Amino acid sequence: MGLITDILDLTSLIPKQFGAHTRALSNALDHFVGRLPTQRRANLLSEQAAMPASTHPAIRLVTLMHACPVLHKLGQVIARDRRLDPTLANQLQTLEARLSLLTADDARRLISHELGDIPESIQLTPDEQPGIIEGSVAVVIPARIDNAPSVLKLLKPSVTDKLEHELLALRDVGHYLDEQTELHRLPRIDYRDTFDQVARLLQHEVRFDSEQAHLEKAAHTYRHSPDVHIPALLEPCTRRLTAMERVDGVKVTDAATSRRSIAERITRALIAHPIWSDDDDALFHADPHAGNLIATPDDTLGILDWSLAATLDRESRQRIVQMVIGAVTFDPARIACSIAAMAANTPVEPALRNVTENAVARFRRGEQPIGLKWLTQLLDDAFIHARVRFAPELTMLRKALLTLDGVVHDIDPTCNADGIIAGLGLSQFAGEWWTRPWSTPWNRNHPTHVSNADLAAVMFSAPATATRYWMGLLGDAIGNVNSRK
Repeated sequence: MGLITDILDLTSLIPKQFGAHTRALSNALDHFVGRLPTQRRANLLSEQAAMPASTHPAIRLVTLMHACPVLHKLGQVIARDRRLDPTLANQLQTLEARLSLLTADDARRLISHELGDIPESIQLTPDEQPGIIEGSVAVVIPARIDNAPSVLKLLKPSVTDKLEHELLALRDVGHYLDEQTELHRLPRIDYRDTFDQVARLLQHEVRFDSEQAHLEKAAHTYRHSPDVHIPALLEPCTRRLTAMERVDGVKVTDAATSRRSIAERITRALIAHPIWSDDDDALFHADPHAGNLIATPDDTLGILDWSLAATLDRESRQRIVQMVIGAVTFDPARIACSIAAMAANTPVEPALRNVTENAVARFRRGEQPIGLKWLTQLLDDAFIHARVRFAPELTMLRKALLTLDGVVHDIDPTCNADGIIAGLGLSQFAGEWWTRPWSTPWNRNHPTHVSNADLAAVMFSAPATATRYWMGLLGDAIGNVNSRK
């Protein structure tokens, strides 16, 4: 039984490099819908059947995703992926933030149901721009609190039940894909465990008390960043409602001017700032799609929706820097050691060695410079080929980097994210230089996460690095000759 994919043909929507997995992805989507409660499944099928036969598959898919919080969130994550068909990408981007069909009376009923009598300090203004906005699990209603421009973020009706059913269905899809790995020649990863991680992360979406704690921490984290605006929390707040300051502006991808500076500001605030943080646990935004990033009239970056956020501990950031040091010194063993230390399981050792050697070879041959793309491909390869299972925080970071790559590219394709990250790192290094003479040789508790011993090792390894470089080139040349025979 094809269920959704009898109506919705995914063939034209899947990027060419994943074309071999079209059937598996179609079956997974059918499996997901088939595990939902009977009435919901019937409603989804009826909605598809009611659409004209000529409806573009991208519109059909996004209509389905909009009706399912889990798929809605997935759409937001991949909406800016440059590998997507342009028509599909444009449709997915409507999921980032869209006008809700809720009326003003609907909004008042929802808030009254949560708060009882609406306090006199709150005046709902649903007709004020930008109107009632809808996300994957919540609606955002314009208001005035103590006469100041504000918003009330409230869970959608029935979203908790929907999410509960969908997360169970997602778990079943993971089990199904594990069983179908051989048949469809899928990458050998633990799908069920991966989807379990995703499910645990998505459960935070409906815990507004967690978001409120993240907002307070974000305000503290960016307190010295005048070009970043974190909305202030207001009263009242509950586990299902968050009242906060309204941040006026436009979605960053819709900004008409200063696009270069916006792209650079996003890179500094959401990538470089957490990486080079001196905090023991560096906060990062785990859902930075374009709908959550606002270019304000006073030339600041408004960062909204902190329901999905996480922290990256100091040791993980130190390990990431060790991977980079391993690359520039052509030392795959150092990279493998760092990955193994970050893994939540025991990696497949020969496969991990191959992954790190290939990563160094890409850099040595000039195919890929050291930067975010090199790092994310390294982590992806370790996950797929060496079956490295990373902690949920690293999974969230990888997801955030995928989203940010597309957002920054859509704002300004010429933005040099790697240069910005390196520049901020050098600035941090200059600022910590005066403390290094008094630091123990192996102390990495600096914002750059590099010890004096690391610096000495890099300097004194220059001859060995040169040897590894030339031996690597020789090995590549011999491999190329043998491949031609």
